[in-house]
Amino acid sequence: MKILVTGGTGLIGQKLLVRLFRDGHDLVLLSRNKKGASKALGLPCQIFECDLTQQVPGPEVFSGVEAVIHLAGESIATAYWSSVQKKKIYDSRVIGTDHLVQGMRQLGIRRPQLMLSASAIGFYGNRGDEVLTEIASLGKGFLAEVCRDWEAKANLASEAGVCRVINMRIGIVLASEGGALPKMSPLFSVGLGASLGMGNQWMSWVHIDDVIEAFSFVLKNKTIQGPVNVVAPQPVTNSHFTKILSSVFHKTSVLSAPTRVLKLALGEMSETILSSTRVLPVQLDLIGMQFSYSTLDRALSNIFSDYPNQSFEALQFIEKPISTIFQFFQDPKNLEKLTPPWLHFKIISQSSETIQSGTEIIYRIRVHGIDMTWKTLIHDFKPNESFADEQIKGPYSKWYHIHSFESLRMGTLVGDSVSYRLPLGGVGKIFAGRWVKKDIEKIFSFRKAEIIKLFGV
Repeated sequence: MKILVTGGTGLIGQKLLVRLFRDGHDLVLLSRNKKGASKALGLPCQIFECDLTQQVPGPEVFSGVEAVIHLAGESIATAYWSSVQKKKIYDSRVIGTDHLVQGMRQLGIRRPQLMLSASAIGFYGNRGDEVLTEIASLGKGFLAEVCRDWEAKANLASEAGVCRVINMRIGIVLASEGGALPKMSPLFSVGLGASLGMGNQWMSWVHIDDVIEAFSFVLKNKTIQGPVNVVAPQPVTNSHFTKILSSVFHKTSVLSAPTRVLKLALGEMSETILSSTRVLPVQLDLIGMQFSYSTLDRALSNIFSDYPNQSFEALQFIEKPISTIFQFFQDPKNLEKLTPPWLHFKIISQSSETIQSGTEIIYRIRVHGIDMTWKTLIHDFKPNESFADEQIKGPYSKWYHIHSFESLRMGTLVGDSVSYRLPLGGVGKIFAGRWVKKDIEKIFSFRKAEIIKLFGV
């Protein structure tokens, strides 16, 4: 199936694109920044540049497209809700969806057959202890109004006979790569986590892997339409969430952030954390989706299974046979080609000509003007499949990098999974975690660009 995706560079979008590609679908991406999207993604994907808040996409965007997954929208949690920011949030969803549907309506008979449009459980507003399913009424507040108009614009595609429409009402997404958890976890890891307000408000959460599974599952279903709640089957109160998250870090949280203080600090945006929304995934249950993470303790244990380490992951598809790609990565000298010049990377010695289990590599690097020696030991070498390098000596308290290779669709999907820990434990993470993460992202961004130069797209 050929699928058009908007918002493909976001937290959900990037993971969903990988899943769709693995499932054999051809991908088209609509983005405000074509160059930026191309850098962010490591998959073969036709990219069209279009700002949906400003323009209606042309017919070339939809050529051969059978389904549309609409994820684009301004983040609700990155800036104070000034009148300007609220307009950005509203327009990115409502006007953007309207323009997308207009583009589909102009296509004649060769239109997509299905649209999965993101929405949010903010539709239900602040409802106390009320149990909410997909048939529950609209709530009150800014987010409820945004969701109402957002879904109404998506539903125009169904009402006009363009295609079947499903509004995916997504809950609080739990993931290590983005969303609320990366901002909260450093405080909880040192025992400074706090419940919010009274702590009795309901939180309807969902693990990122189950979000991706929900989209994939619904995409395959031939009959479902209308709203679908994308939440785990067991919502929790904020105080219970605080307790479970604290226990993951073996801490006991007794702190709380008073409602009045939160409202003064955050203004109207405080409704995102103080509203009580107890939502159940009835539609997903009816069509038989199985959640991998149905309980909060299981979800958080998975996300923080490598604690106190931090992690980074990257994927890149190369249209070359796996034997060719693995052989390239097996040669330590090629590391120099894939490392940014500002690191001044130079191999000093290696215990074997090519990488294999037990190979030791010593090289010099320069990190922010400081020269240092890095010694690596190779583990778990599996030809044409994977190997891992572990830091024996270097700037990190821990560094473990798994290189994986998967033969897929006439090419090779190369994966990098890094687990690392900074010196000084939680204190180091709080003060230098973001800084180091940006350095790692820059290194792998350079690596991705060099691989494209070497092997093409």
